[in-house]
Amino acid sequence: MSEGPGYLHLNRGGEWPSLEAHDVVADPEGSLRLAAAATGGRETRGWFRLGPVDVQTPATPWFRLRADGEIVTSATHIQLFTFTSDAEGPPDVLPEADEPFADSRWAALPRNRLDALIPNAPSRLLWIGGLLRGDGTDSPVVHQMRVDYRRDTYLQYLPAVFGRPDQQREFLERLLSLHESVLGEVEQAIVDLPLLFDPECSPDDADSWLSWLCGWLAFERSESWSEASARRHLSEAFALSARRGTIDGLRRYLKLYAGVESRIEEAGSPHGYWLLGPASALGFGTVLAPGPLQGAVLGSSATLDESRLGQEDERPSLDDEDAHRFCVYVYRTPFTPRDALARAQAVVEREKPAHTSCRVQMVEARLRVGVQARVGIDAVVAEAPRVRVGRPLDEAVLSGPAPSAIPEEAQR
Repeated sequence: MSEGPGYLHLNRGGEWPSLEAHDVVADPEGSLRLAAAATGGRETRGWFRLGPVDVQTPATPWFRLRADGEIVTSATHIQLFTFTSDAEGPPDVLPEADEPFADSRWAALPRNRLDALIPNAPSRLLWIGGLLRGDGTDSPVVHQMRVDYRRDTYLQYLPAVFGRPDQQREFLERLLSLHESVLGEVEQAIVDLPLLFDPECSPDDADSWLSWLCGWLAFERSESWSEASARRHLSEAFALSARRGTIDGLRRYLKLYAGVESRIEEAGSPHGYWLLGPASALGFGTVLAPGPLQGAVLGSSATLDESRLGQEDERPSLDDEDAHRFCVYVYRTPFTPRDALARAQAVVEREKPAHTSCRVQMVEARLRVGVQARVGIDAVVAEAPRVRVGRPLDEAVLSGPAPSAIPEEAQR
């Protein structure tokens, strides 16, 4: 076990260390509260005892006890007690007494003080007691407890002379702890500041905070997203912004905001323009850009030193009709929203490069040879009709002239 400062949480998955209780019960999450009374309502008094807490080092300086609890009304109270020892068990608790922890060896913390220093002497073992009081209708609740040991106070920031092991150091550490209890929350807020910019760790009750993060990244939040979806999509917003204006980026935006799968094709893209590599078959994988004929032409007269290549301002380019144009095909499926086409058009208009023009087309599930004929992708084969239509194959009559009307030459 490390000799440095540390802490322990006592409620671990709804289980407390050696919980002993009287008129106090723990719910499935481990929260402690007054038990239900036989006559209705709740008991007005109950107690519990936890421990021993052991960090496997002798003479442990137990430092601070913090309880996460709720004091519901002015008529409900929580009071905590502590006891330390090297070997022997804690003093007896008087179950039916009004003050169960009346033994003076129990150190009583102030009533309703859920964050306090442990006044007991350093010892190996620690026990914690608690007394809950209510008015018969409501009960105070203890959700969790944290025990800090081996003090880690502001003394480390003072000159070394103040850290000499004497009685004055004990007093000084406790005095500094008073300031730390006030400023500690501010320090923790500064430490946790990066978590506010993580969509997965930002506050649960902060719809406005998630919206602020979306605005900070210029990432529009859709009203149809759940909170979990908004967090997930926001976590990829920064990476997605680097792909804006690309085919992959536009396809992803269509999926996020319109909820559709799409295929994007650019005019003139079936052939690449003179790309060196594995796919560079002229006329198949690559083509030459259109341009006017120049001096040296195969099959014509070409005189050395008189043939010329094009001028610098005569470089071949894409046809004006095909440049900066593309088409977005949106597939109709049983799960496609009715307004998918309008939503897709709005997304494309917002996300496409400003100098381009685009046409958005809905691809229905039809088998149209030459237009769409990829089974399972943009065409589907309908299931068999429920009502029998037509005649069986052996009874079917093919349309056309009767065999006797076919010329003899054709029959041969």
